[in-house]
Amino acid sequence: MRYGDYALDPGDLISRPEIHEAFGSQPLGSVSPSATTPAILLFSDTDAEPFRKYMDGWKRSDNNELFFHFVGEGPHGDQRMVRGNLAINHHVAEGISLELFDRGRELWRFQGTFRFVDSYEADAPDATAAELRTVIVFRLEGIDALEPDPMAASAAAPDHLVVEQVPVHDRSTESEAQWAGRPRPTSENIASDLVHTYASFVRRQGGQPIRLRSHPPGEVGRVIADVYDPDQGLLVVAKGTTSREAIRAGIGQLLDCRRFTDGDPRLALLLPLEPRADLVALLHSVDVTAIVPDGQGYREIAPRLGW
Repeated sequence: MRYGDYALDPGDLISRPEIHEAFGSQPLGSVSPSATTPAILLFSDTDAEPFRKYMDGWKRSDNNELFFHFVGEGPHGDQRMVRGNLAINHHVAEGISLELFDRGRELWRFQGTFRFVDSYEADAPDATAAELRTVIVFRLEGIDALEPDPMAASAAAPDHLVVEQVPVHDRSTESEAQWAGRPRPTSENIASDLVHTYASFVRRQGGQPIRLRSHPPGEVGRVIADVYDPDQGLLVVAKGTTSREAIRAGIGQLLDCRRFTDGDPRLALLLPLEPRADLVALLHSVDVTAIVPDGQGYREIAPRLGW
């Protein structure tokens, strides 16, 4: 990357103020057109946007091609293909290069020059790590860039459906990306304990519970069924609270999981307490059973009279 007498080679370290002074970029933000040279500067700032630690970087496609995945601009709300994101999309036609920097401890490392390949959408926390939203992820091909380490590159979203059956041996209840870059809420810890004890209960009854992890094509995250009991044909999702928001989210997760499950399994929501009457009615209106602790075991909740 060159402007006048100033030159940067892949691997060089530089401060953000120096980049701003030399190339006329904005002092903040992840996508910044240069005011001095036909280039768009991309900044992977994992301090300002922690989710980039999990989403930005070299990833390996199904056919072993390596591309740098870069989340577009927009720290809050769903990202749109406007302004800087649209500029990335059109940079080849406009004759503008993409120059990528990633943040180190104090300085920025120049990764090199890249070319836009395509883009896809994914879920990611916002800059405050308060909620999930939809982001645009750009796949970039290195043109004059640092050589990636193939062994360090993570797998990209698959181009076909992948369904894994794994043991219920830990206390996790969501995909790895679900809580990446944001605090794990207390309700999620409660739900993970429920999964652990319920799976043990099913085993004592002679069952063989498993976990289903479905990876839809083109999606970064997995769709998780916390417990699947094939003997009973029962698909279970756990929630750590009986709030209306959690119940409604659980129903959606169950319907999402069922799409990737053979047959027509029964659906159940595993909860720490019996929900109030209207929420039980909501569950039964969509043919979802509530399962709650009962002494040393668990029980299913039947519809209440009057509903």
